[in-house]
Amino acid sequence: MEDIIANAATQSQYQKKEQCKNQGTEKVTLLYKAERAKMEKGEKHKGACEIAEALNENYKTSITGQTVMRYVKNGMDGQSPLKMDPDGGVPHNVFKILLTAFETFIQIKQINGETNCNTQNLLSQCVNKTMNNISNTSRLLQRLLSKSVIDFKVTVSDPIEERRM
Repeated sequence: MEDIIANAATQSQYQKKEQCKNQGTEKVTLLYKAERAKMEKGEKHKGACEIAEALNENYKTSITGQTVMRYVKNGMDGQSPLKMDPDGGVPHNVFKILLTAFETFIQIKQINGETNCNTQNLLSQCVNKTMNNISNTSRLLQRLLSKSVIDFKVTVSDPIEERRM
């Protein structure tokens, strides 16, 4: 019970930190956009680094001046920061097809009782071979595993349960 309470407290702290970071990014990009308008008029203005440093102290974030300039340049002023998500260089529609094929492959192996082929190393080789990827890393496999709804069972799956799929 204590672990659950500690985990909830940690989650709450993380959410507050993320919210503060989002607010800081939104505010700093809006301020920099206003300063750019002053610069275009020829008035005295602050640079992106100065604005970012001032707001980093207030919001306890680590936004750089280059990030601020990039956000304003791309028209993302006043928006929350972009989420970090490794895409693996695979387009979304291709990834959906690959995910379906991956899940089907695992289910067929489980129905046939070939669960020894479901090791992470062999699956990584299979995915990399399918995508013509010569990399030894398993980033794409990790992404597939996180998005799939397959239960990796140690034993052979029950035929009655398989008919329901």
